[in-house]
Amino acid sequence: MSVQAVEPSSCAGDWRRVQPGDLPEAWPRYRKLLLDVLDRDRAFSEADILTLLLTGRRGLLVCESGAEVSAICIFEVVDLPQMRKLIVRYVAGDGDLIVSAAPWFLEQGRAAGCHEAELYGRNGWARRLPDWEQHYVVLRKDLTE
Repeated sequence: MSVQAVEPSSCAGDWRRVQPGDLPEAWPRYRKLLLDVLDRDRAFSEADILTLLLTGRRGLLVCESGAEVSAICIFEVVDLPQMRKLIVRYVAGDGDLIVSAAPWFLEQGRAAGCHEAELYGRNGWARRLPDWEQHYVVLRKDLTE
């Protein structure tokens, strides 16, 4: 599903929504933070994420100060059998800035008709977002060893 734009008016910092047409030129500035997160996930390659962003199937929110990228968030809207859900798939960078963007995620989800919002991340995010409930833990085992 394509992700509709809602501007991040409620965030601290200089957050903006990156449009797919801006990605080819801007991608080199964002990729380092993303690669740090992808190293832990391994389900998607950098090329996979870039394709999803270019086609509008994922959205990218960035916080920048001049040429420096302070934080990134990649999200999607998913239609499930019982509900529509906003999933913040990847977050990386300055934790305070990302926490300030949480109200924007919720605005984005409501505007898209979502019933719930989920954020995928490490345990520290549960402490930083106390009004979000931790519902489960994901354990992973490499089966190629």
